[in-house]
Amino acid sequence: MSVDAVSVPSSRAAAPTAARSIYVFMAVLFIAVAAVGFGPRSYEILTGARSVPPLMIHVHAALMAAWLLLLLTQTSLMATNRPALHRKLGVVSYVLAPAMFLAMSALVAINYFGLAAASGAAGAQVPMVTASRAVAFFLFVMGRAALHFGVFYVWAVLSRRTAPETHKRMMVLATFVVIDAALGRLTWLPGSAAGNWMAAGIGYDGVHVYHLLLLAPALIFDFVRHGRVHRAYLIGLGLFLPFVLATHFAWNSAGWQRVVAAMFGVDG
Repeated sequence: MSVDAVSVPSSRAAAPTAARSIYVFMAVLFIAVAAVGFGPRSYEILTGARSVPPLMIHVHAALMAAWLLLLLTQTSLMATNRPALHRKLGVVSYVLAPAMFLAMSALVAINYFGLAAASGAAGAQVPMVTASRAVAFFLFVMGRAALHFGVFYVWAVLSRRTAPETHKRMMVLATFVVIDAALGRLTWLPGSAAGNWMAAGIGYDGVHVYHLLLLAPALIFDFVRHGRVHRAYLIGLGLFLPFVLATHFAWNSAGWQRVVAAMFGVDG
């Protein structure tokens, strides 16, 4: 057998492996953002410089860390042509993903009803500007993250056998939609006003801009390699962007403040 005869299938086999490296890159990127965003706070908690957060925060953080490590492991297994182990390890997500969804939903409920209780307490009414921003955050950012994570994960599971290209991208999207919390803690980003996006007068828009930029490498890779962006990403953005717009228009609007006042029984 000639050398050329051997090299042809080898080069063909290398192409899918190279294509899968974009998913490893995205996993590493998400982990890097999470580490930079939450690392300083975690260090301050461990050293006693910052108070210890509630147990649910710890549970959520542990689940998120496990998810990111699972994503990196799974993408690495496929990039190194080990699909059998990838499929076996994927079973872990059947437990991890629902636990993440429940933890995120619980955080939304705890924060929302906590604010409602504070607003209704005698002599402790929360100003509507503050309340409207907070509720917009809980419902349009935290609630959106939980909702989108659940939708994209279920979609990924359902498409894993019939549409593997969609499956891979849906797993990226499921992780993408929950990583913005780390971006919001990057106090050195331009426009953050020392980490306080609301004080900067731009609401959550700045975080959303940086958030969307995180997905750019995957979109660019698709366009360069295939001449188009895969429809999974287009569908994902189509579901994500309405919440971006809702957050933008509700964050400081007088109409939304009146809605919050009615919700909490406070005179706005």
